[in-house]
Amino acid sequence: MKTDPFRNSLELTYELKGKRRVKVGDYRLVYAVCEECRKKGYEKFNQCYDCKSKPDNSIIFFDVFHRSKGYDLL
Repeated sequence: MKTDPFRNSLELTYELKGKRRVKVGDYRLVYAVCEECRKKGYEKFNQCYDCKSKPDNSIIFFDVFHRSKGYDLL
């Protein structure tokens, strides 16, 4: 993920727009890549309080959960 945060990830939609998901075994990681967020204008969806202070190559994690829990926790 550090070298290519887009590899094996899925861009989420609807209320999770602006975030990505990657599967790691039975767990799911939900995150945003600052560079993509800014380029696509997703700042309003991700609402990172310190967005302007983060470099483009930053990754912001929003949640990690077991696949049995689903996305209702976000």
